[in-house]
Amino acid sequence: MPEGPLETSGTWLRQEGEIRLAPDRPWMPFSAEQWFRGNRLEFRWQARVRMAPLLFARVLDCFEGGRGLLSARVLGFIPVARSRGHPTDVAEAMRGLAELPWRPLAFSVSIAGTAASWALAAKRLFSRRRANTVARKEPMPRSI
Repeated sequence: MPEGPLETSGTWLRQEGEIRLAPDRPWMPFSAEQWFRGNRLEFRWQARVRMAPLLFARVLDCFEGGRGLLSARVLGFIPVARSRGHPTDVAEAMRGLAELPWRPLAFSVSIAGTAASWALAAKRLFSRRRANTVARKEPMPRSI
């Protein structure tokens, strides 16, 4: 990692693939976009899933402001799934951690006023240290 403070606004991904709701359910094609905060765990994944010919669902999976949310709507407005609360907050934070390689500067991510940073302890070895930080908030896209 480069020395000194770095600033980035984030990362954006476009995805296409197949998804299924359960192991015994059929695979359905989807297209999605995902935004990551440059130096935070926050992300927003918005997908369009074709459930049948002419039948689509919009899915929102996000972790913003320390809160997780999973929402699915058929035809974009009929709610069919929604999850939020502490278990969802934890699950979405874990997803944010699992996807840190998409945004390496977020390894200094701010969590509850602390940050993890990485320092070279010896040749090719890294150690973790914690420090207090204040992070700047920027708006993310809000449409689904």
